[in-house]
Amino acid sequence: MNTKELKYELINKIINLTDIQILSQIDKLLTQTQPSLSKENKRYAGCGKGIFTYISDDFDEPLDDFKEYMP
Repeated sequence: MNTKELKYELINKIINLTDIQILSQIDKLLTQTQPSLSKENKRYAGCGKGIFTYISDDFDEPLDDFKEYMP
């Protein structure tokens, strides 16, 4: 039995369940296995503002290590 067939079989078994305790246990298992991102970890536009307070004047200059590759 492949994964797709196993999932289909499990879904059919869950659909036919009527016991609320078993359904609540399944719900607990599903919420434990799903990764959740807290609001603290979510990135948003501008979240790195202020991290870099100094950038060298020659930041945009080509590196000496790559001169042999440049025309």
